[in-house]
Amino acid sequence: MKDISQAEIDMLRKNMQKQRIEYLHLEEKVKEYKKRIKSGSFQLAIEWETDITAINLDNLKTPLIDEIKNNIPFDYKIVELDLDKVVECHCEKSDKIFPKDNLWVIRQPHTMARLIDFVEGGNKIIPPLIEANGDKILIIDGNHRIALCRYLKIEKIPFLISKNSFSLLKF
Repeated sequence: MKDISQAEIDMLRKNMQKQRIEYLHLEEKVKEYKKRIKSGSFQLAIEWETDITAINLDNLKTPLIDEIKNNIPFDYKIVELDLDKVVECHCEKSDKIFPKDNLWVIRQPHTMARLIDFVEGGNKIIPPLIEANGDKILIIDGNHRIALCRYLKIEKIPFLISKNSFSLLKF
C-alpha cells in the first residue's frame, strides 16, 4: 500500500472543502428556485446545442463509453422528437418518474439546480442521449434535462441518437 504524502492529503482536503462549498451553494439555489416556482416567477428559455460537431460529452456527469464520445459526429444525429412519447417509450410510469407538476421529484435536487443555473447563464445544453429499439427507448444520459423540459411543458426537444438506433425507432 502506497503512503500518502502530506501534500496529497492537503489537496484532498482542499477538494473536499471546495465540493462542500459548491454543494451548499446549490442547496441555496434549490431554495431560491423553489421560491420562484411557488411565486409564479420561474421562467426559463432553454437553448440547445444542435451543432453535432460542437458537442463535448466530457462535460456530462454520466460516464459514457469512449466509443460513443469518439463517434458522436460520425455515427450520431440530432433529431427533434415528441418528449412525452420518448418518456412513455422509456418507462411505464412516466408521470411518476418524470412528473410534469413537480420539478424536484427527480433524485438529485442539487443537480437540477446546477442545470437551471447553467441554462440561466445563457449556456447551450446538450440534447439527451437515447438509444431505441422499436417502441422501446433507453435514456442513456439526460434525465434531468428531460425532467426540466417536461416541467416546463415543452412538447418537442432535440435528442442525440445513433443513426443505427434511429433507423429502428418506431413511432
